[in-house]
Amino acid sequence: MAFAVGLAAAIGLLSPLLLRVHAGAATLVSCDTTQGQLDLEINRDWSPNGADHFLELVEKGWFTDIAFYRAVPNFLVQFGINTDEAMKRQFEDQTIPDDPPQNVPFQRGTLSYAGAGANSRTNQVFISYGSNDGLGKAPWETPIGNVAKQSMGVLDDIYTGYGDMPPWGQGPSPSEIKQQGNSYIRESFPKVDFINTCRVVGAVGNDL
Repeated sequence: MAFAVGLAAAIGLLSPLLLRVHAGAATLVSCDTTQGQLDLEINRDWSPNGADHFLELVEKGWFTDIAFYRAVPNFLVQFGINTDEAMKRQFEDQTIPDDPPQNVPFQRGTLSYAGAGANSRTNQVFISYGSNDGLGKAPWETPIGNVAKQSMGVLDDIYTGYGDMPPWGQGPSPSEIKQQGNSYIRESFPKVDFINTCRVVGAVGNDL
C-alpha cells in the first residue's frame, strides 16, 4: 500500500512532464475564460519546441488574466501578453528555436505562435478562425495544436467587435497593454474577453 501511495504521489508530481512526452497523444489544456471553458489540444508531434514551451508557460501560470486583445473576424484571435512584473522578468523575452514545418494546414481552431522572424517565438499565440493557406509557411508559424471540438462555440463567442490592432485597425495596442497593464483594456475596450486561468489537464483520451 505504501509503495502504491508513493508511486501515485510521484506520478502526480511528474504528470505534466509525463503527459508532455506521451507518445502519439495530444495534451489537453483547459482555459477558464470570460466566455466559458476553452479546451486546447497541444500536439508535440507538430512542433516539439513550441508545444513544450507552451505547456511550460501554462504550468508556470503565464496565461492568467490574459486578454484576447486582437480578435479579427474570419482571421484570428491573438493573446499572450502578461502584465505581471515577476512573470515578465521570467518569460517575456525568452525565445525558442523554430520547429521544422510538418505541413499541418491552418484550419478553424488551429493554434500557433505569433512569431516575427526566425527563432522569434516567445509567449504570444493565436487561434485561426478559418482555413488560411497564407499561414504556416514559415518555421515560426508551425502549429502547436488546436481548439478541441467541444470548445468551438466558445471560440466563436470571443468578442471581435474592436477589430485588428494598430496600425491595421482601431483595437487594443499591444505596446499600451505592456505599458499600462490590463486596466488600459478594461477601461478603453471593456468588451474584450479574457483568459482567467489555464491548466494542464492530461493526455487527450488518457485518464491520468
